[in-house]
Amino acid sequence: MARTKTAVASGTTKHLFPWRSVTRSADSVIEAYNGKKKQWEPIATLGGDTKQPHNAYSEMIVQAINDQATHEQLITTMLSALELCLENNHLTWEAEQEASVVCRQARRLMGR
Repeated sequence: MARTKTAVASGTTKHLFPWRSVTRSADSVIEAYNGKKKQWEPIATLGGDTKQPHNAYSEMIVQAINDQATHEQLITTMLSALELCLENNHLTWEAEQEASVVCRQARRLMGR
């Protein structure tokens, strides 16, 4: 399956969300929404080999990226809520210990 060169600089795609797949007869284009520009931008094009279902591959990639971004947002929100609870000292000792463990795990997942 052929892949065209990436239209967006490497490393900047994590700030573009959500992603979508646009299927055409010969290929599928993966696009990401740029909130700053308020427009969709091409990320990659899949196609060129008619024996391979390029639309299925592009949909799978888009779903994986969108799921990861959604989970990252959820983890960030949960981490903030737990940290706020820890700062306010309104938890029992057991709950505070458990919240601390969860915060450490979430920070590790987020690369913090």
